[in-house]
Amino acid sequence: MKYVICLLLFMWSSVSCAGEIIATVNDEPISSFDVDVRTRLMNLQKSENYIFNNQMKKQILNTLINEKIKVQYAQKNGIIVRDEDIQNAIAHLEQQNGMKKGQLARVLKQNNVPLDFLKDQVRSDLMWLQLMQRQKQNIQPVQPAEIKARKNQIRKSLREEGYLLAEILLPNEAEALRCEKEIRSGKIAFDQAARQYSKAPSASRGGQIGWVKKNHYEAVVQPILEQMIPGQLSRPIETKNGFLILAMLDKKKALTSDTIQIWELAQQALTLDKTVTLMPTIVGDLHSCRDFMDFAHKEAIPESIQKGMISPDQLPPELKELLSPAAINTVIGPLQMNGANVFFMKCSVSQKNLLPSDDEIRTQIELERLEHMSDKILENAKRFVVVEYK
Repeated sequence: MKYVICLLLFMWSSVSCAGEIIATVNDEPISSFDVDVRTRLMNLQKSENYIFNNQMKKQILNTLINEKIKVQYAQKNGIIVRDEDIQNAIAHLEQQNGMKKGQLARVLKQNNVPLDFLKDQVRSDLMWLQLMQRQKQNIQPVQPAEIKARKNQIRKSLREEGYLLAEILLPNEAEALRCEKEIRSGKIAFDQAARQYSKAPSASRGGQIGWVKKNHYEAVVQPILEQMIPGQLSRPIETKNGFLILAMLDKKKALTSDTIQIWELAQQALTLDKTVTLMPTIVGDLHSCRDFMDFAHKEAIPESIQKGMISPDQLPPELKELLSPAAINTVIGPLQMNGANVFFMKCSVSQKNLLPSDDEIRTQIELERLEHMSDKILENAKRFVVVEYK
């Protein structure tokens, strides 16, 4: 019988109500209802709206299968997670997201996600984490030579131009042009289009491929990458694998040093009429970042007030050229933008080392080894599991 109502999934599990059973893991069922709820939960966790197509359904089903395998394997190895541990983990999630106690449960309910489904996911994560903690002693210690090699590798990557890209690969020009039109018109977001249409392995990640070098793609793509700017969408590019649509998310220049200059930059904007009245105060009385920000919170357009750390290379070229020679704690402006006068102040200038410390590199390598061990243990656990697809 393929339909189940209020079937007890596990001795500790919540009750899953109504849904077609689409798989079992050692006779423990996973229903279409489980997959549907996990989709809604993923939308909340990642602030994205997933296209619920067959490809996404298969990916979520595989995730649920892996979670059941992890729980069963951890239980066989004596791992126990208390309800109190789960509550603490959920409370930590609320704190991370600036929520009050109990607010997450209300958000889940508003989005038709039973709280028990989140608890099941948290339980699986905590059990597997406990199991991995036991394996830490089996990880090979990181040697100084490995740290040095990793640091040299990072330094080499800093010396190369890089592109943060997302891609959509389609089999023919007609489909690529139709997809491009839908994205440019706002009918569909790039990541949704990638999940729904793309034939590339990156489709499951919304097309994102991370930072790549210029030679990541074949020669025909390279000059297009050089010309694109962050935020730009390419026209369909014919390649040997199909027609490629690229989104340039960010771009980094090749660096000649391990350090970059960082500015602490403050900004505010005044309406044109206020500028005439307050200009003497702005120029004559604001001699520190604190003065600048105090004045901004009293007089400036609220949405324009900003203060933070930024690399000069992240600024528009004309703004970088204007601010570069300016002395610290000196008001720069006004610049007319969108019907207002914008003022800036360089609060401080510092150097940031782009290379991580030895301890940070050691921790990263240890985490990579632990992740690799996790994958091996999961693959080994699958040898003793019977998974049936209905």
